[in-house]
Amino acid sequence: MAEVTSSGVTLTTTQEYLTALKSKYRGIDSAWDLDSSAPDGMALQIWSETLANLDELVTAVYNTLDPNSAVGLQLDRIGAISNIPRAVATYSTCTAAFKGNTGATVPAGTTIRNTLTDTLWATDGAIKLDSSGTGTVGVTCTTSGAQPANVGELSAIYGSVPAGVTSVTNPVAASVGDAQEGDPDYRFRRNVAVATRSSNVIDALYSVVYLVTGVKQVRIYENTRTVTDGNGLMPKSIMLIVDGGADADILKAFASVKSPGCGDNSDRTDLMAYRVTGLTATPAGNPITLSFYRPQLVTIYEHMSITSTTLSDTDKATIKNQTVSYSLEGFTQTSGFIKRGFQIGESVTAGRLYTPANFVVAGAGMINSLYIGTSLSAINLLTVPIAFNQLAVITAANINIDYE
Repeated sequence: MAEVTSSGVTLTTTQEYLTALKSKYRGIDSAWDLDSSAPDGMALQIWSETLANLDELVTAVYNTLDPNSAVGLQLDRIGAISNIPRAVATYSTCTAAFKGNTGATVPAGTTIRNTLTDTLWATDGAIKLDSSGTGTVGVTCTTSGAQPANVGELSAIYGSVPAGVTSVTNPVAASVGDAQEGDPDYRFRRNVAVATRSSNVIDALYSVVYLVTGVKQVRIYENTRTVTDGNGLMPKSIMLIVDGGADADILKAFASVKSPGCGDNSDRTDLMAYRVTGLTATPAGNPITLSFYRPQLVTIYEHMSITSTTLSDTDKATIKNQTVSYSLEGFTQTSGFIKRGFQIGESVTAGRLYTPANFVVAGAGMINSLYIGTSLSAINLLTVPIAFNQLAVITAANINIDYE
């Protein structure tokens, strides 16, 4: 039967059980007819299969105790031990650019509408239009899940129009949200989050910010030198870049682990459109003003040519959805593939995007070519370079598939 030892769990197969039972029976009577067609032989086969199934159940229970193999409810229970619950569905986020009179104020919570999908998006904070009559602010979709917003679709103010504001649009595509956290992402986040009490400040900051509700990605850069580095980080400073989550919650998490005297790059002028600055407090209640950054979103367009006589338009939709899922979560269907989507600062290669497409195409056809780009008129690249503070965004609407 199944054994749990210092080396793990071992089980007995159906055939091994059958051989052992026959041996014991023949030890009683060597002339016992145990052929598979005889009644006693059939009974032994049934018992052997039942015992082997019990062994498999023991193995399954054993595996549920391991965070790296547990799934579903058991993984939730393991996370609960560390007080790390599974994340609920996240929300799509984007940057909105308002225009109007100089000094006009756009209050926090101002709602704008996606003119194509009718989803509503609320501003994350209040802004005042500058001397040129423009201002940018982060917006979050009020509907959870993968709600897309291509460039220019967030162009209607919903409800009361703030005084002095004349128009709004989104200059970049949205970073789409996701459904309730799947097992691979939850497992990864739990493993990261257990570093919260780490003595390494970078690891601790990463984990505490990653635990903030709604946060989808975190990237931290550090410059330990006395001169500005290649990414423009100030000397002796860190830069925190976060996709998703409420500004106030992220600032509070930042304050909980930030080392005294370490700069936060709040003086950078080249990334002001992506900077979030606010007054927060340390765990002991001491006030502190900190800054973090939102990623600059880069819209990725994709064109794929497939030879097939059996694939349909429904398969096209499936390929697109699989590609979007892959960009967010990696390839979760089988082992041996990347289990994380495209990260902040990670370039996009056409080679990686073959994976989700081939999973759908399989033996029904062949992918002839796959090119990507950053504009609809120039989809001719195999690699789209992504800067250190950028995040690639892939949506189904920006994927074009042709059958040949």
